[in-house]
Amino acid sequence: MTAKEHWYRIGRPTPSDGGPGEQAYHAHLWQSVSEEQLIFLFPALARKEAMAAYGAEYLLRRLPASIPEPRDERSLGLLKDRLRAMSAGTAKSARFTNVSWLEAVHASYVAGFNSAYAFTEHAYAHDALAASAWVRRYKNGRASELSVALAASVQDVLQHLPGIDARASASIREVTEIALRGGRHRGALSSVVACALYPWTMPSHPVHSKNHEWNIRDQKSSSRPRSK
Repeated sequence: MTAKEHWYRIGRPTPSDGGPGEQAYHAHLWQSVSEEQLIFLFPALARKEAMAAYGAEYLLRRLPASIPEPRDERSLGLLKDRLRAMSAGTAKSARFTNVSWLEAVHASYVAGFNSAYAFTEHAYAHDALAASAWVRRYKNGRASELSVALAASVQDVLQHLPGIDARASASIREVTEIALRGGRHRGALSSVVACALYPWTMPSHPVHSKNHEWNIRDQKSSSRPRSK
C-alpha cells in the first residue's frame, strides 16, 4: 500500500465514543501503518486520542535503545518525554522544554520517523521532518521510496543534519537529483527507489544511481531494469 492510498484509508470517520471501540479503532490504524510510511505525518494518527490509545507507546518502542553520538541524546530525551506524556494523557497539563524547528528536524533524523507526532507544534513543517526521517532510513541502508516532493525537501534539510559527511551528502544529493530529474520528465508522481546509501560497502548489491536510472518509475513504467 502506498502512502497516498493509506492516507485515504485512514481518513474514514473515527468512532468517538471514547470507549473500547474507539481505542481498538486507533490501535488498528497504527498497526496497519508500515515502518516506512511513518516518515509521513498522517492527521488521523496524530490526533491526541490516537496517540494516547496506542500511538505514543508504539513510537516509544521504535526509538533506538541507545544513542552512539552524545549530540543525539537531547533529541532522544525530548521525544521520550513528550511521547510518555501523550501515552499517559498528561500532555496538555505537562510542562515541556521548548523545542525549536531544528531540534524537531534532528529528532526526526535520530528516530527515523516524523517527529511531528510528538512535537505537534511543528506539524506545519511535516515535509521537512519527513525528509529528515527519510535520510536516517537511507543512511541505514533501508530501501525507501523517494517522491519528487520529498526529494526537494531532502535537499533543503540536508545541511541541517549532523553526522552527514561529504561522501554521504554527495550520495544523497545524487539520488535526489535523479528523483527530481524523473519528475521533470515523467510528472509529479515519479519516484526513485533508493536501495542503499553506501553501494561501495555492499559488493553483492552494486546499486549506483548513475547506472541504475531504471529505478525511476511511475505508474506506467516497470521497476525492472531495462535490457542493455
